Amino acid sequence: MKVWPKLNTSLVGFVDLLGFKNELLDISSDKGLAELYNKVKQVHAFFDMDPRDDIIRGAHKAVSKRVISLSDAVILTIDFHSPYSKISGILDTLASELSLMGMAQANCVANGIFLRGGLSIGYFFFENDIMLSNAVAESYQMEATATWPVIAMEPNFYSYFIKHEGNECYAEHCAPKNVLFYRFNSPKADVPLYCLDYLRIALSYLQEWHSEEDRLRYIAERDDRKKQQILDESYTRNELTFTQAHKKSIEKELSKDHPEAIKAKYEWLRDYHNEFVHDLGYPESSCIA
Repeated sequence: MKVWPKLNTSLVGFVDLLGFKNELLDISSDKGLAELYNKVKQVHAFFDMDPRDDIIRGAHKAVSKRVISLSDAVILTIDFHSPYSKISGILDTLASELSLMGMAQANCVANGIFLRGGLSIGYFFFENDIMLSNAVAESYQMEATATWPVIAMEPNFYSYFIKHEGNECYAEHCAPKNVLFYRFNSPKADVPLYCLDYLRIALSYLQEWHSEEDRLRYIAERDDRKKQQILDESYTRNELTFTQAHKKSIEKELSKDHPEAIKAKYEWLRDYHNEFVHDLGYPESSCIA
């Protein structure tokens, strides 16, 4: 059946693996090729490119979500006129998907995979291996402008999101416009930009049991004060375990003999990590020296 292109409105993300070109050039064995292949597969899994779970597949359909691989890049699209957005509104739909994207980025970094990307709003058409989209072009340009290992907002999309009237339905401290983004400066931009604040986004996903043992202790405890203490300590251990993994990934790159321009990217991540640690009041040992 012939598919005719139609203009639509979509959120489009272009996410690139940092240093992928050099990794390709450095491959000299089957083992190296297999390792890079598995790394790309891991990124696909974090971004739910080809989910096996029926619930995730259903969620993709509900928000009209597509995840497409282009070698070392992933393109994600969310149609503004999806079945879910008609019920929940586009702001909540976008906020939910941006949160998932931030958590995917957090998981990647904690596993030593660094990303850079851009997010834009515009039309998106992809059929029969033909992709037509102004939003892909703009998000690709935003990825280059960002410089640092972040997923940056194209200014028009950021303006649309923070000015959306749906933000007024929330208390100020939890409005989507105030909890999803991080302000930063790029040497390639004349004005400050905003990216996904993936560490703080991850925090909400990390507030769960650190172990089954902790959960069982909580159930067995009868004293309400002690129950709360068990829960708080378990959740904090879970957060600190992730924070340590994030720290080690960055420290590993900082220890390498990277060119100054590459090293600067990991130094930026170091500062972002340390700011997060200080804001949350975590132990100083969680910081990167």
